[in-house]
Amino acid sequence: MGQVMATRAAEAGKELGKTIDIRVTTEGLNPHEPMPIELYAPLTHLVHNAIVHGVGEVGMMWIHAYHENWHLLIEVEDDGSVARALENRASILAGRGVGLNSTRSMMKRLGGEVTLSDSSHGGTKAKLKSPVGQRRPVKKTA
Repeated sequence: MGQVMATRAAEAGKELGKTIDIRVTTEGLNPHEPMPIELYAPLTHLVHNAIVHGVGEVGMMWIHAYHENWHLLIEVEDDGSVARALENRASILAGRGVGLNSTRSMMKRLGGEVTLSDSSHGGTKAKLKSPVGQRRPVKKTA
């Protein structure tokens, strides 16, 4: 799951003239188990938003997937280098929340949610939280 998304994100960044270092972690997940197909569209929206609105010409993105309390969580973080480059000026290319609203609607239909917060890397952290089919408690990690 992770390497495919990282490769696609890096290619999308190159199309926009960006060089993006993407770090992917899949804590406690089976690397041979595919991601639920219903999560591809919401995750793609979040990765696209990070590429366009979060990462500058040279920047970093982190994708972290893990299980917690019978949910699959996928976090997408950017380094905020676009905001720093624009010096808080509004971009004429900035979206109007349509992609995020669509992502929230998709996740709601799945019984999940999307949350946004500040990233410890200086940008934005978007998190998908989706219930998983099999109930399996997972230890919370620090």
